[in-house]
Amino acid sequence: MTRSAAVFLTIIGMAAVNAAAAATAPSATAPATVIVVASMHGLHKNHPGYNYDQLYALVRNLRPDFVGVEIRPEDMTRGADYLTSNYPAEMPALAQEYGARSFGFDWLGEAIAGQPVPANWWKERDPIKRLEREQDGDPKYQDTPAMKAIDARLHDLLAHATAASLNDGQYDALAEQRYAEIGRLLAASPYAAIPKFYAERDEHLCRNVVNMIRANPGKRFVVVTGADHRFWQIGNPAQLSWSISCSTRVNSVSSVRAMCAKRSFKGPSSRYSLGFP
Repeated sequence: MTRSAAVFLTIIGMAAVNAAAAATAPSATAPATVIVVASMHGLHKNHPGYNYDQLYALVRNLRPDFVGVEIRPEDMTRGADYLTSNYPAEMPALAQEYGARSFGFDWLGEAIAGQPVPANWWKERDPIKRLEREQDGDPKYQDTPAMKAIDARLHDLLAHATAASLNDGQYDALAEQRYAEIGRLLAASPYAAIPKFYAERDEHLCRNVVNMIRANPGKRFVVVTGADHRFWQIGNPAQLSWSISCSTRVNSVSSVRAMCAKRSFKGPSSRYSLGFP
């Protein structure tokens, strides 16, 4: 399938992914629709173009059967104080609004998988946060000129964001470049675990979403994720036109194709529509 056959671009920016399998996958399951919405976490507060209320209204207007939130599945039933202490404000708010129709898809590492996040995890115990702090103080591994240029463009997009502009693909492309630069900078450094964890986390996020789709075929999903993760959720049509809403790049093409096929999605391969459905 050519890229033009797999990717349909319209005017306004929201990625609606018709979940799809490889051409050889069974076709008995009704297609699902997955709409990936970028959020800005704390930047929504008092934002002139994309505040919390505008995000929540957008999700409602997309008429979801299920809403995915960036909360670990094992934390979805925990109390409000715990959730607001460990997750961006919009995620517990959406989980509360949609109740049983919300699902968590986050992952924060194997060290605390299945357990509550410890009270002192972020400041004292999280090994990745500790490495990030160490890297910040290491003059050998500071941002490159390319990374600084990307950051300036990302900050400008966030400052002037609307629901449409943050989901039109511009931020996604820059975020992907930013993560690639981080990988190159830190690959052979004492901080190589940082980009490795970023990629591993995004793979888990994608797989958790796919598992929910598999369990609820034919439904309409709105997946709300931090803007930096959205390029992973929608995939890269140029390279992953066979993909659905997962891009498990560490694996081979054949293994990911098989993974997607096992989930019995039906429909044309990775049909993207950058517009409100």
